[in-house]
Formats: sequence, structure tokens, C-alpha cells
Amino acid sequence: MPIAPLLPIFVFFLVGLVLRKSGIVRRDLADLLLRIVFHVTLPVLAFLAVAGASLDVDSIFLPFIGFSVNAVCLGAAFAYCRLTGSAWREAGTVLLGASVANMVFTFPFIVAVLGESALVDAVLFDLGNAVFVASVANSLAIRLGQKDSVAVRGALMRLLRTPLFIALVAAIILNFSGLRVPELLATLLSPIGKLTVPLTIVALGLSFSAINLSRSRAFFTVMLRMVCGLVGGLFLIAIFGLEGGTALVVAVSAAAPIGFSAVTLTAVARLDTGQITAAVSLSVLIGMFSTSAILWLGRAFL
Repeated sequence: MPIAPLLPIFVFFLVGLVLRKSGIVRRDLADLLLRIVFHVTLPVLAFLAVAGASLDVDSIFLPFIGFSVNAVCLGAAFAYCRLTGSAWREAGTVLLGASVANMVFTFPFIVAVLGESALVDAVLFDLGNAVFVASVANSLAIRLGQKDSVAVRGALMRLLRTPLFIALVAAIILNFSGLRVPELLATLLSPIGKLTVPLTIVALGLSFSAINLSRSRAFFTVMLRMVCGLVGGLFLIAIFGLEGGTALVVAVSAAAPIGFSAVTLTAVARLDTGQITAAVSLSVLIGMFSTSAILWLGRAFL
């Protein structure tokens, strides 16, 4: 696989890192850029990709696979915490970190190497991830923080109201109805969707923080999320007989870094936010190279 398609991603990340380190922009800009991606550019990109895609039987299983991969990671984290006799505060942080995947991180890599058509599989996989986070991970955080379980229903309702979910539903309806997105509308929306890649990666560069390696649990949290996720993803690829681009998207998505929402969930549970922040940064750094490697190897073997 030529490395050229991935070079802009590393350049965008470096630009964000340099802008922050030089003091030209503040880290707060990363939150703004990610909100723009989540609420505007990514829903547009996903809508155009899904509306014009040829959905097949494999597509039906992708949300289930996304949900199941997170379940595998959480199960592995439980086993690890039991074996190491971790205190509840440390164990809770590890469990929440292993439960949340940063799928937005993987989208630019998938689009750069496999094209926008592959984003359909990635978005459907992420639907399972989102449901898992809103239900299982959110319930775990609430239980650890000893808060009202009614908040779980609220999290699921917020998921149903997100622009990405609404765009996905609208695109699927449009796809199965046999209708096409009007050419003029597609022409107007396409440049907005294409902003997803640069904005996401620049934001990751801006938000990247120095890794505190003294927090030893951070490394194991990353391994439980990314390595166990990859193993679980490969197992499910074999079980469902996935091939080609779909199998590669599942492999990359299963090995995604820790999602930023893990920091929020850790705060809700009143756990060690410093440890999870270090784990998120470490996972993003590893993900820049591991995601590229999985794509390269996947093109050769999947």
C-alpha cells in the first residue's frame, strides 16, 4: 500500500501539535473543531456516503460487531482487574477506558486509504460502539459514581438525537427507497463533508498532551482497548466470514484508540481523570502508527 495517502494525516496532526506548542492557538480550539466535526461535517460526509452506497447483508451485522468488540474489551478489562487485584478506583478507570472506542479517529485513515465509500461500514460499526457507550459504559460510570440510573435512558435518547444518527437514518431510508441525493445538493454538501479529515486530525494534534508514563495503568488500559479490540475484531471477522474492504474496516475500527468520552465518563464516576487522560493521549499516539500498519497489512492479507 502506498504511504502517500496517509502522509496528509500525519501532516495535519503535526500542524495541530505545532500550533498549540507555539502558542498560536489554545487547546480549547480542539474542542470547537471536534464539535464542528461531530455536529456538521461528519454527518454530512456519512449521509452522502450511505445514501449512495450499495448496502449488503454484511452491513446488517456491523452495528452488532461494533457493540460486541467493546464487550470483549470490557470483559478483558474485568479479568485483568481481577487478576491484578486493582483497587476499585483504578479498576473503574481501566474498565471505562477499555469500553470506549474513538471511531472519529479512524475515519480519516479509512477515507484516505479505502475511499469515502468505505465510510459506510465504519459509520455502521460506530453505531454499535455508540450504543454500547450510551448504555453499558454509561451504566458502569453511573454505578461507580452511585448516581441515578435514569441517566442511562437520557444518554440513549441523546444518542437518537445526535446529527450523525439522524443523518444515518435519513441516508438509509433514502438508500432503500431507491432515491438519489439531488446532484445540486450533493455538490453543495460535498465540500463540507470533506472538511472532516483535516479538522479531525488537526484537533487531535491540538488536544494531544504529554504522556505521564508514571501512570502505569494507562499503558495497560490502552492495550486492553486496542489489542483486545483487534483480537476480538479478527475473531468476529472470521465468525461472520467478512472479506475485502468490510473486513479491513472492522479490523481498523476494532483496534481504535480510547474515545474522548471516556474522560467524561471517568469524571462522572469520580475516578482518576489524570490516568484516563494519559491513556487517551498514549492511545492516539500509538493509533497514528498502528492504524496505518493495520491498513497496510490488511490490504495484503484481508
